[in-house]
Amino acid sequence: MATVGKCKFHGAPGAALLRWVRRYESLICADDDFYRDAAQWARFASLVWIESVLTIRPMTVIKSDQRAWVTLDRPPRPNMRIGLNQAARVGKGV
Repeated sequence: MATVGKCKFHGAPGAALLRWVRRYESLICADDDFYRDAAQWARFASLVWIESVLTIRPMTVIKSDQRAWVTLDRPPRPNMRIGLNQAARVGKGV
């Protein structure tokens, strides 16, 4: 688990976006292959600084959507259900 520090967003296509991202290259820690053709396909970038990282024991959670990461209102618990419509499902007894 972690908290988010600052966030930056840049939406400029092609080489301008790549130049902006490369300003943070030392913090991103991506392989050189990542940058090779990014100017051809990237249209925006979001940079998120991760802070207060905590190690938690591995546990199974049931995630039902395609988001890469989610925010939680409370700490995770074993077999916790995570999804975009989860609150509606819980309210209906599903």
